[in-house]
Amino acid sequence: AECIELQIYDVMGRGIRHFILYPSSFILPAKLEWDGTDSKGNSVPSGVYFYRVISKEVISKGKLIKLK
Repeated sequence: AECIELQIYDVMGRGIRHFILYPSSFILPAKLEWDGTDSKGNSVPSGVYFYRVISKEVISKGKLIKLK
């Protein structure tokens, strides 16, 4: 099955969180909420973060702002 990758980075380009999503488990378009934690479950500080969504057909990038 095709998967979609969601990657979240800090302003220095370090990977914060990585998700593998399987569209067969939800209906597109879908909404995903990030809980503001890194891959170890630690809360990340408030600030600007960037995301990248990669699928077979498209790559999408954007900016997130985490507020406490």
